This record gives sequence, structure tokens and C-alpha cells, in this order.
Amino acid sequence: MLDRVSSAFDRHATLVRELAESRERLLSFLHAVGHDIRTPFIGIDTTLQLLEIDAPRLSESELRARVAAASQSTRSACAFGLSMIGDLFELIRSDTGKWCASPSTVDIFALAEDVRAIVAPQGIPKSLEIVVRTEACTPRDFSAAWTDGHRLRQSLVNVVANSVKFSAEGLIEIELSMPSRDEVAIVVRDCGPGLDETSLEAIFEPFHQSERTAAQSGEGLGLGLAIAERCARLLGGHWTAANRTDRIGAEFTLRLPYRCPTDSDDTATAAHGSAAPLPESLRILVVDDAADSARLAQHHLASLGHQASIATGIGEAEKSLASGRFDLVVADYELQDGTAEDLLQKVGDLPVIVSSAHAGAAERCARAAGIVPKPVTRAALAHAIGRVRAAFRTSATP
Repeated sequence: MLDRVSSAFDRHATLVRELAESRERLLSFLHAVGHDIRTPFIGIDTTLQLLEIDAPRLSESELRARVAAASQSTRSACAFGLSMIGDLFELIRSDTGKWCASPSTVDIFALAEDVRAIVAPQGIPKSLEIVVRTEACTPRDFSAAWTDGHRLRQSLVNVVANSVKFSAEGLIEIELSMPSRDEVAIVVRDCGPGLDETSLEAIFEPFHQSERTAAQSGEGLGLGLAIAERCARLLGGHWTAANRTDRIGAEFTLRLPYRCPTDSDDTATAAHGSAAPLPESLRILVVDDAADSARLAQHHLASLGHQASIATGIGEAEKSLASGRFDLVVADYELQDGTAEDLLQKVGDLPVIVSSAHAGAAERCARAAGIVPKPVTRAALAHAIGRVRAAFRTSATP
């Protein structure tokens, strides 16, 4: 009897200790997250306060220049804050098992070029060049992989952006090879300070801080590589990290299963598209119940040469689609009378690009032709429309 009481007491003491340790870890985590997320908003407040202080003594031209500079600075800070919040939601979703893969036919070389174009502007201030090349292969060897292009792009963007962050002037390489007929390897080589040996195994863990990241610990939550690895695992692959042997720098290697689509895969993919080509100037229906967001999307689409009309919900969108002819729909994920998923059931074969601030919208809308984050930007819309055009050209090719 005494032994059972003693054992129960020990278990209780162990549980209390573990709860106390978990509480300390949670408090440390919340403190770190709170500090990092406050940083961009402190910058925004500082910029606006200084503008307010200086405005009365500035000339009209000086004020116009200051407002433009403040607008650019504020948008950059907002984008940074939103990206951190997005990373947190992505990590939470992956840990709770809510991620899923939606495979389709993917040209991995074209996707790597796409990633280069997305990340390249971040390297311009440092005179960094990003190149994509193949090793003992040709680009055509990677043109028909059956995988989830969205998750692969997300994984590769995070790793390449990490390399840009820690590299000085020089070259960042994205090299594609095929170690075997059923495997593809993607190697990202940077020209940064390299990795300390203790970090090579833990670098893909969330919130890991190494000597490399400590110098720029105020530039994010340290989740990019963790999300990249989770994306890779979802696709059946994995990332590894090492220091370069030819020079100072780090290299990250993704090994991914490679298989070509079967006839049944191609049939399922073709069902989402039409063989009819898209015109250069598209007639686009913007569906958004937030007036400012709808007007911003309409402005960006008009600047890209398209004709954009606005509907405030699914009911109004149905009326517009019935009375007019459209080539494409850009819809907010959450609407007052439903979601983009509900809208997708009503548009037939018309492609729909979903705009959302919700981290999980891409997984929920498996039939969406593309996803753009909110607030929408001209570049993101142009990129998504370009992907839709590419998909239509592919489906129109015998």
C-alpha cells in the first residue's frame, strides 16, 4: 500500500514538474513571438509619428516625397508582419495534421525558375544573383513530375529566401539533378557565413537559433526552414544542410521522389481546365464583400490591362456571371454569403483565383486555379494569372 502511494506521489510530482517546464517554454515562446511581431508595427508607428511631426514645416514637394517614402516603408513593414503571422499559422496547421497534398503535373525546372523570379528582388540591394542550372540533365528531364507544385514552390522559396538573407554579394545557385530515375535532387548553394556544426541537425527545427541566425534574429521567427522541411515531408522528401566544400557558404539539398503522371492522373488534371485559349485582355469578375479590397484588386487588374467588374458576394456573382461573359474570377475566400469553395461549385469550368489572408485557404480550395495572399499586390495577381495562362496552354496541347 505504501509503495503504491509513493509511486502515485512520484507520478504526480513528475507531472507537476513537466507542466511547470511546459509553462516556462510556452511563456518563453510567447515572449519571443510577441517581441518579433511587435517589431514591424513599432516601425510603422515611428514612421507615421515622424511624418506627423515634420509635415507642418515641409514644402508641398517635400511632403509628397516623404509620404511616398513613408508609404513604401509602411507597406514593407506590414508585409513582414503578415509573413510572420502566416508562418505561425502554417506551422500550427502542419503540426495539427491539417496539411494535405494536391498533386498535379509539375515542370520542376520551370518551377525553380519561378522561385528564382519570386526571390530575386530580395537580392538586388546586395547585388546577389540567383541562377538555376541542371547537373548531367536537361530541363526537359524535369518537365512532368507528379507532385504538389504549391507545396514544392513554398518549400523552395523559403530555402532560397533564407540563403538570400544570409548571403553577401555573390551568386546563389539552384541546381537540379536526378540521382536515379525515380528521384530528383534540388541543391541550393549560398555565399553566406556557413553553418556552425551544432546547427546542421537542428536547423530545420522551429525557432532554432544558430550563430548564423543570431546576427539577424530580429528579421523573423526562424520558421522558414521548418516549414520548408514540413512541405518536403508532405511530398515524401526531406531537406539536409551542410557547409560547402568549394568555398565559404552553406548548401541545402532536397531529395524528392520523382514519378511521371499516369493516364488516370492526366485525366483528373485535365478535368480542371479547358482547352480554349485565354485572350490577352481578360474579363475578370472580382468577388469580395470588402469594398476597399475589391477596389484595390480592380485597380491592379486594370493596370495589367484587364477589364474587372466587382460583385460583393456569391449571389451577386451568380447574377453577373449569368448576364455577362467572363474569362476568370478572383474571389475572396471568406464572403458574407459563403466561401470561395461554395462559389467554385457555381462557376463550372471558369478558373477561379482565390485571395485570402487565411493560411489554409490553398488546402481548402483544391479546385482553385491559384491562390494570392491578401492584401493583394499587382505582382501576385500577375503571377497567378500567368500560371492560369500556362495551365490553359498545357491543356490545349495535344
